Amino acid sequence: MKVILMSIRVQKTFEALFALEEIRGIFRGSLPTGLDDGEEARLRERIAELKATIADLEAGTGTPRVTRIAGSLDVRSREERAINIHPIQAAGRLTTEARKALISYGDGYSTCDFCRKPFRLDKITKPGIAEFHAELAKWLSMDEARVVPGARRGFQAVASSLVEKGDTVIVSALAHYTEFLAVEEAGGVVKEVPLHGKNIVTAEATAQKIEAAHVQALRIASGS
Repeated sequence: MKVILMSIRVQKTFEALFALEEIRGIFRGSLPTGLDDGEEARLRERIAELKATIADLEAGTGTPRVTRIAGSLDVRSREERAINIHPIQAAGRLTTEARKALISYGDGYSTCDFCRKPFRLDKITKPGIAEFHAELAKWLSMDEARVVPGARRGFQAVASSLVEKGDTVIVSALAHYTEFLAVEEAGGVVKEVPLHGKNIVTAEATAQKIEAAHVQALRIASGS
């Protein structure tokens, strides 16, 4: 019974959030001078729906009204309904404050409202992205820190800076697939370190792969 109650409350929480976004959309689509009669009517209708949803949320009653968003996406409520033990997903889970920031700033180029020379992400002060970079570097005990939009872009930045065409790059079998793509895009040749029986990358296997790559490089250099 508690699980069912929890489930409907989670569902109604999402529906309330969606209703608020619809209300926000009415304001965003209106003129700064205010709402016209049609917009005012839609606003009142959405507020009434929101009130009904909040009542269901409080009482733990009602049935799911919204099960898909944007036409085809399921409502993603797994973080609220279950314990997520996936190490990557759990480690990258957004905090409540981060989700609030996403609601407010997740709008395309909103972080560039105050973009000025030198037009770098780490120089934007409103919002405090520059401050975030400084705090991140301090936390990591680094002189400078940069953020990238995902692992793929990070691997691409490193590979394009360090790898020349034809260079051999040692990558473990446990590496993210984007590492392989980044090396190949830079023109490098991937040498994959295999796993042993217990799915562990050993120092010995890595050394063997490095030695093999070194021998191959010498052969190429000598023309043999």
